[in-house]
Amino acid sequence: MKRLATLLLLLIIPIAVFAAEYTTVGHQSVEVEEAALTAAFDVATELIDGDIINNRLYLLPERERGGELEFWHSSVELPAEPGWVVFLDENPWAEWEHPTRCAYITTDGEVTTFDVTTPPRRFDEMVELSDGSVYEASEEYWVPDLDYYRELGERFRAQHPELLHRAGEHYALMLSGGADSSNNHVRYYNNIAFAYTNLVWVYGYDEDNIYVLMSDGDDPSPDRSDGSSTPTDLDGDGDSDYTDPCTHSYVDQYFDMLAGLVTADDTLYVYTTDHGGGGSTSYLNLWNWQSYYDYEMYNKLAAMDYNTILVTMGQCHSGGFVDDLDDLPNLVISTACAYWELSYAFNDYTYYLVHWTAAVNNEYPGWPVEYNGGAPVDADDNEDGMISALEAFNYADSVYHSSTPQYADPSGIGEYLTLWGYFLDGPFVVMEDYQVEADDGDSSITPGDQAEIDLTLHNLGGGQADNITATLSSSDSDITVITDTINFGSLGPDSTGDSPTPFVIEASTGSDNPGYYFLDCTVTADDDMDKEYELVVTVGEYDGDFQDDIESGDNGWTAEDPGDSEWHIEDYRSYSPSHSWKCGGDDGGYYANNAEDALLSPLVIVNPADPQLTFWTYHDIRVNDTMEVQWGNEYEGWETIATFTDAMVDWTEANYDISAYAGAIGRVRFLMTTNAGNTGEGFYFDDFQLGTPNMDLEVAAFNAASTEEGLLLNWRIEDASSILALDVLREDSRGIVRLNERSLEPDEAGAYLDRDAAAGESSDYYLRITENDGGMQLYGPLSAVYEPPSARAFNLAAPYPCPSVGSLTIEFELAEDSVITLSVYDLSGRRVAALVDGALSAGRHSLEWDATDQTEGVYFLRLTTPAGSLTRRAVISR
Repeated sequence: MKRLATLLLLLIIPIAVFAAEYTTVGHQSVEVEEAALTAAFDVATELIDGDIINNRLYLLPERERGGELEFWHSSVELPAEPGWVVFLDENPWAEWEHPTRCAYITTDGEVTTFDVTTPPRRFDEMVELSDGSVYEASEEYWVPDLDYYRELGERFRAQHPELLHRAGEHYALMLSGGADSSNNHVRYYNNIAFAYTNLVWVYGYDEDNIYVLMSDGDDPSPDRSDGSSTPTDLDGDGDSDYTDPCTHSYVDQYFDMLAGLVTADDTLYVYTTDHGGGGSTSYLNLWNWQSYYDYEMYNKLAAMDYNTILVTMGQCHSGGFVDDLDDLPNLVISTACAYWELSYAFNDYTYYLVHWTAAVNNEYPGWPVEYNGGAPVDADDNEDGMISALEAFNYADSVYHSSTPQYADPSGIGEYLTLWGYFLDGPFVVMEDYQVEADDGDSSITPGDQAEIDLTLHNLGGGQADNITATLSSSDSDITVITDTINFGSLGPDSTGDSPTPFVIEASTGSDNPGYYFLDCTVTADDDMDKEYELVVTVGEYDGDFQDDIESGDNGWTAEDPGDSEWHIEDYRSYSPSHSWKCGGDDGGYYANNAEDALLSPLVIVNPADPQLTFWTYHDIRVNDTMEVQWGNEYEGWETIATFTDAMVDWTEANYDISAYAGAIGRVRFLMTTNAGNTGEGFYFDDFQLGTPNMDLEVAAFNAASTEEGLLLNWRIEDASSILALDVLREDSRGIVRLNERSLEPDEAGAYLDRDAAAGESSDYYLRITENDGGMQLYGPLSAVYEPPSARAFNLAAPYPCPSVGSLTIEFELAEDSVITLSVYDLSGRRVAALVDGALSAGRHSLEWDATDQTEGVYFLRLTTPAGSLTRRAVISR
């Protein structure tokens, strides 16, 4: 135990480092000088606290003197001073590409860091200074037991003789680029070999119909990170199973060749294991750092005439392929992770792919080394003896927890599509689409009204479907099904049909407003299995905007995954008055790594006349982490309105035109996605509103007057008892700002001096009122121009308060010493008060007019000087 403790201490905090001989990543022997080793460990101490057990540390042993350092898809410029390049892998079990750091440390000890997502292209020249043995694959190899695979395939075919009668051919394209020899790991070969053996020996694919593109092809030179050349015999039968490298030109060539081979009766299986990068636009890394983008694969597949396509992908950011390929009919895709995520591996296999392939194989592989003890797998949820694309995904998703596997099945065939292909010899009718149309022509039903639902069905089978019937039912008392049956008649092979008559439903007057309701639909046909679907209908009619000042609790907001969510109401920071929502640690605590954390608003309807989304935000989000603001729902998906990827350490208003969703029912979703790199304080939002708050007439007056110090705003509130706080907002060419640092106490008469008003520029001012129950109202705008006294000959400001119950304050300015009169007149022109009649000095003057003896009504103030006259209106109201 003492020896182990000492070893760990030496690994984490090097005590002394001496020059020594090392082997590079590219398996070359080099001498590394003591100064370089010391510099590298200094970098490790500074950047990763000396932890070279949970991180990997690499060094370019030769001194550099500036210049460009290339990475897979980018480059950095090194400082001109002599020094060493140090590369860190801060997430060793993640596949590339993932965020990490590269450092340059000069001979004087100055460290410059670069945020990168791949190793440098000179990675094979680097030496590893961390203990990488735990990450190395076993060197023990043996070939698969082909007798087992033959028996498994024969058993499947005996249980399902109909498989032999399926029309069409089965094709497969398998891609494994590996990037370069330093990053092309043994596990990529293992995944390809496991999947290939299944296709040939279990599922009966013709080897001539399987096309494998692997790293540098059949070039015998070393192409793997262990210094070996990738074997070309994937299943151990003595035959070479591929010849061509996985480069962009070859991938294009093989897709084009398949486009000429695959027919409308055929099935294509696409399988990728490799590095990957990007985001919503993702790419697969190929050999020699080449890339193949999601839209390129879409274009190739869309050009094919096929029956079905099944795609399984294991690389980082592979989820970015989903939003392209899910536009293709009869295609099912599953990926190891979402577009913003990494995928993970261990020594011998990529996690997601080994789970997926084990599901369709019924057990884990026993070669080249055992994984999971070669344990059996039961992924057959419906117990029909076959593993469908959906069942394989569900199994892999249930045991793979490092990231978020994605699945898309636009045609609804994944429950039935297997590696055997599809039921092609008989009818197979699926629901392709449905549309809801309410009495008013909208897709959302007003409570108390009826709606029609039309279906589109598709016969994917190879035989005619007869006596096709769709039936509808509801288990919710708020939805009554009036017409519950549609008779479609017949559909020929690979044909679609719209419903000749619709379903008719009615929403009760007491149904949720807004709300989602779920209906059960069953599709049947002669000689075809029944298909069951869930139809989602929305009910609701706009009846007001949604505002939340975050002072009254959750108010319908919910975390998508409450158990792991960092979303909480926080009083550490707020815009007004005291609380906000935060994604991050308590108080000023930082947010977590590798998170996907969403907060959902209650179900709302966007104001059709004022489709605006507004909130105030303060945030500290680090590189490669994002906060997305989205609109949508759990059933139809989410669309991004805005993305925050930086720091904003002053409260700032975010305002978005969401006209595209006017009148729509849905939720606003705040989604925080983080990687394994540095974190920040997180994301706060406050004073959230959809539309513009309604304003009751609580503000009886709102005025502005220019003074020496700035623009003086004043107001009178008839009843302040229901008001919790009040804020003053200014909107001008500089944007929208809240003027008061802390919310103002609501008095019946109030004032605020805007000392920063821009001279000569028009500004709009608002009073934002927060009520005791948390509701918000906005009063304004009051348009005003600040004119400094020095810019005017004289001025008479509007009296305040106005209206007044008694006395008024009157302010005026004189450009020079003058003899003046200041009088008050009623509507008939009768002078009711003489306030000033005589000489006054230049400058600002203020006086009070006691109007308690005057009757209610409108009065006029008139200031007369040698320079001219000015008149202002005053109102007495009791």
